[in-house]
Amino acid sequence: MNNQTKEILSQIDEKLKPLVLEIEELKRDNSNLKNKLEMYERKERKKNLIIFGIKEMEQSQKQLLEWTVEKFKNEMLINVSNRDIDNIFRIGKGEKDAYITEDFPKEVLAIRKQLQEKMMEK
Repeated sequence: MNNQTKEILSQIDEKLKPLVLEIEELKRDNSNLKNKLEMYERKERKKNLIIFGIKEMEQSQKQLLEWTVEKFKNEMLINVSNRDIDNIFRIGKGEKDAYITEDFPKEVLAIRKQLQEKMMEK
């Protein structure tokens, strides 16, 4: 390589340095923001319940919440009050294979699915 080419490459490198540093800083900021968003989502969903496979009997979210609290107390012997649950969702119809789960963010659900698949392999 001749000296002129080396000099041009050196000048290009010098001009790119601030851009590379800025990109690295933006990547760190983006990663930090993603982590904060994930933590916020987890906190926001912490007291949510999702109920699968029960008949649609309720007329409102309030009735579903009251029915669920009643089931917890009387049938599962779990002491819970309406204040312990922020949101409640019913998914599916019928009483076959009814179950309750927490409301997790998509990222957490994906990780849990991977872990369950690994467990099934063993």
